[in-house]
Formats: sequence, C-alpha cells, structure tokens
Amino acid sequence: PTDATRWTVHSALQRIEGWIERAHSRSLSDVERRRAKEEILRETTALWQTAILPHRKPTPIDEVRHAVHRLESVLFTAVPRVSRAWDEAWRDVFEEQPSHRAPILRVGSWIGGDRDGNPFVTAAVTTEALRLYRRTALTAYWQCLPELVDALTSSCAQVPVSADLSRRVQGELERSQQLRARVEGRNPDEVYRTMINLVTLRLEGTLRENDALGPPGEFGGYADPDEFRRDLELVDRSLRHHRGERLAGGALSSLRCAAEAFGFDFVSLDVRQHEARHRHAVSELFCPVEGPFESLSLDQRQEFLEHLALMESDELPPDEVLSADAREVIDTLRGIKEALDRGHDAISDLVVSNAEDSSAVLELLVLARHAGLIRRLSDGRFESSVNL
Repeated sequence: PTDATRWTVHSALQRIEGWIERAHSRSLSDVERRRAKEEILRETTALWQTAILPHRKPTPIDEVRHAVHRLESVLFTAVPRVSRAWDEAWRDVFEEQPSHRAPILRVGSWIGGDRDGNPFVTAAVTTEALRLYRRTALTAYWQCLPELVDALTSSCAQVPVSADLSRRVQGELERSQQLRARVEGRNPDEVYRTMINLVTLRLEGTLRENDALGPPGEFGGYADPDEFRRDLELVDRSLRHHRGERLAGGALSSLRCAAEAFGFDFVSLDVRQHEARHRHAVSELFCPVEGPFESLSLDQRQEFLEHLALMESDELPPDEVLSADAREVIDTLRGIKEALDRGHDAISDLVVSNAEDSSAVLELLVLARHAGLIRRLSDGRFESSVNL
C-alpha cells in the first residue's frame, strides 16, 4: 500500500514483461520475434517518458484498489497452483485423492481496515473496501466460467451425468425463466453447460447484491460461498464418476481451488484501531458517576467495563451526544455488523493497537457488545461474530 507508483507505470511494466516472455519463445518465427522486440522498445520509450508518481496523495481507497490489483493479478492464479501441487504430492505419496479440500492457504489484509487513529480510514472506507474485495473475487470467478462452458461439452447422448446433477438442472430450468432464456436453442443434452450457465446467473446476481450492499438472494445470488462451492463440486463429482476425470482436473479444478481459498470476500480483513479512540468512545458513552473514565485506576476500569460487558441491554445512548471521533468508532463497529448480516465473512479479527493492559480489550468488548457484534443468549451465555 505504500507503493506510490502510478497504475499507468505498473500496466506498462506488465506489458513489457509479456512481450519479453513472448520474444524468448522458441515457437516464434523470425518475423514474430522482430515484432516482439519492436513492441518492447515502443513500450520502453513510452515508459521513460511517463511521470512515475501520481499528481496527488493516494487515498485509502486508492490503496485498496492497489491491493486488489495485486491480489487479482498474482494470488488468484498462484494460490490454486500451490493447492494443485499439494494435491499432486498427496497422490504421489498416498496413491489416492485427498479426502477433503480444506484450503492450505488463506489471504489476509489490513488495507482498508487499519485505521490505528488514522482519520482518513473511516467506516465508509471499510465498507467500500469490503465491497471492492468481494467484487474482485466474484468477477474473477465469473470470468473463469466461459472457459468452462467451452470445455464441458460432454453430451448425455455419449456419457451419462449424475442423478443429482440432472435433478438440479431440470429443477432450475423449470423454475428460472432467465436460465431457460440463456440456454434456449442450445443442445439440451449438454447438461454440464447448462449447469455452468446456472452458476453464471447466480454469480451475476451475487455481484448485483454486492454492489447494492443488499442481502444475499435479493437478486438471485448465492446465499454464501459454500453454496457456490457445492455447485462446482456437483459438476466435479459427476465428471469423475462418468469417465471425465481429465475434464474435472482442468479449469474446473483451478476454479474450485480458488473458491476454497478466497471464498466470496477474497481476504480476511483485520480492522485495527488505536486504544485511545476506543477509550474515548467508552468515556463518552458510559462515563461513570465517580468521575472521568480515564481517571479511574486499572482495577476500577476493569470492574466497570466488566459490568458494562455483562449488561443485558444492547442499546447505546443516542448518537447526538457523541463527538465525531466517538461516533466514527461506533459507526465502524456497526458497519462490520451490517457487513456480516449481508453475508460477509471477511472480518473476523478486531485489533487494538497501543494496548498497555487488559482494559484495552475490555473497552473494545464493551463497544462490540453494544454494536451487536456480541450477543447475550437466552441461557445467559454470550456469542460473538468477531475475535477480539
């Protein structure tokens, strides 16, 4: 995120890299190789004549977009390759497929969530960061699907499909006019292609829901990434059970590996805030009768915070009484709650910076409790949507 180089420069370097790789290909003719060298020189000329730095200071959302570009261009393809290499190594040793596909790599980020007292990283920035991360993952999956439509041409006239897949496709054709319109005029025996078209429609709905900050299913999208993964697994299982192992091991396998590693949210986002901001918010919301919260001893602060954390009420005082700083702290936690309610699972860790004692954790616990991230159950126990 601290890389200040312009996108224009990164794009030029990527194009030069591509032409260099092409120029060294042994399959090129002399004419094609000369053209590649000329393109390298042309791009290099444009590069040295281009301003390296942007004309303005990057915003937090610029940093998120930068991170998203790196994730999309590097990790989206690299992580599935590592997963496939792991599967191959497993098969070499144990002479069988792994019994489950638990991801061996997950990606985390702080970009868009790490405020640490930074006034420019607001609740709105974190909400937009979550939207951008998720849009990138969903779009990357969606872009993989045309290749699957082209590859999975197996016909029921040649080889059967599983009963589960057949029932799923037939049921969706009966329910969804959109799906019928999309596959109209195509070979009805190509069930895999119909299924991938169904997956495409569901992902498009999920993208619309994400952009509208709407609830899962509002536009026909997937309820969660597990539902998406189950659809891909249904195709995979049918192929493998009907002499299509090689088809299952191609683009479909890469997409399944990516879906396992990235889910819909692409990254697990750390939300970090400076302890002083939490303490200030607690002071404004729950100032004790004995005096200012900051003036209490450590034992007194802990006793007071534990009492607040165990309160049955989840209601906060009216926002009108809060300063802008305290309201921003609360808005951030409420924004996390709303994101989780919309189906995000990207935020699992709330981090306190500059913590000096255990009261810093209790302060965040109290604020998270009253923002609805931590709830009291009917039996008196508590459950939490986040880790503190």
